[in-house]
Amino acid sequence: MTAVRPGTARRTRPLWWVGALTGAGLLLAAYVGWPRPAAATLSGDFHALRALPGGTVLYGQHAGVARSTDGGRTWSAPDGAGDAMALAVLPGQDTLILAGHDVLKRSRDGGVTWQNQGFGNLPGTDLHGFAVRPDRPGTWYANVAGRGLYRTADGVTWQAVSPATQDAMTLAAAPGGRLYALSMSQGLVTSDRKSTRLNSSHRT
Repeated sequence: MTAVRPGTARRTRPLWWVGALTGAGLLLAAYVGWPRPAAATLSGDFHALRALPGGTVLYGQHAGVARSTDGGRTWSAPDGAGDAMALAVLPGQDTLILAGHDVLKRSRDGGVTWQNQGFGNLPGTDLHGFAVRPDRPGTWYANVAGRGLYRTADGVTWQAVSPATQDAMTLAAAPGGRLYALSMSQGLVTSDRKSTRLNSSHRT
């Protein structure tokens, strides 16, 4: 550090070089391709996110499903299809399932349009979690808020699986039949591969 003698003033150097360095840094960042924010700012409640082939991304929220066809740089407005708590893909098929509060729909065109699937004999329509078994696309799981987990093989007739997920918010199904649920009170709950029944004793 250089001391300043009494009665003298420190010279103020011109700050043009600060602007020059800043500009050069911005040019360098653009050149090397540093990450930049997406062109559109997403809003709403972040409930579901699903990436599709070809750079299409779907984002589910209370107001419906927003769609991006350029890898998430720009987004459409929510489509009003329903409160999208979950977005599932049927493996090997061009079919999507949208599930949530009072909504269960399917799409065969990548989420451009949606058709009602119907709730069949489910005991409620407030779905907090939906999953498709990867190695058996015809087997679906729906978690009914306050009631628990249900399973169907035809999309119409549902069978009770376990009440342990009454307060779960999301589901995941793995090949071989193991299920995972995130419960508000129990954390991560998993199933036995043989029975596919979930209960609190499998909490991790």
